[in-house]
Amino acid sequence: MGTLEQRAARACVLRILVQTQVPVQSCQPAVLRITVAPASRGTLEPLAPRFSGLSRLVSCQLSNPCDKNAQCNLTSNGTQFCTCNNGYVDQGSGLKGDCLSVCYVNDPCSFLANCALMPNGTVNCTCRNGFYGDGYDCEDRCNNATTCDANAVCSHTQSTGNINCTCKPGFTNAGTGLPGK
Repeated sequence: MGTLEQRAARACVLRILVQTQVPVQSCQPAVLRITVAPASRGTLEPLAPRFSGLSRLVSCQLSNPCDKNAQCNLTSNGTQFCTCNNGYVDQGSGLKGDCLSVCYVNDPCSFLANCALMPNGTVNCTCRNGFYGDGYDCEDRCNNATTCDANAVCSHTQSTGNINCTCKPGFTNAGTGLPGK
């Protein structure tokens, strides 16, 4: 039978188990929520084996093993598994959801572009400074025949992308049109 405190705790657990209803969403099993009384009133630990279904209390809400870029889900038997968010790829065991950005794992952008993962999980590719294109195909602006005169050398700074046309030896800048004439 146990002490008065143990019987009170057992009655409390039974009342909570019977009265607590959590709606089932997304075909996931319902999970019971129990607020544990202060230790002076008894604990649930010694009672757990006596109630079927208490093992299902371990849910995504009580114990989430997933990566910050993953969602915790439950199988029909209550086993947890992680699913990476859009734009992330699971690089782990699948249990923890070691999710890395697709920009890090399999960057779809040009090697001359920056990859950014957008909040909705899509990828945004932007050509780096000094390059132009759609982000998937980027070209050096100096490769464009109209950037500098044929008698000039084209260069650009990576940090700003500014184009510099410097006259080749034997040529001076005429001051009109493209530098290098």
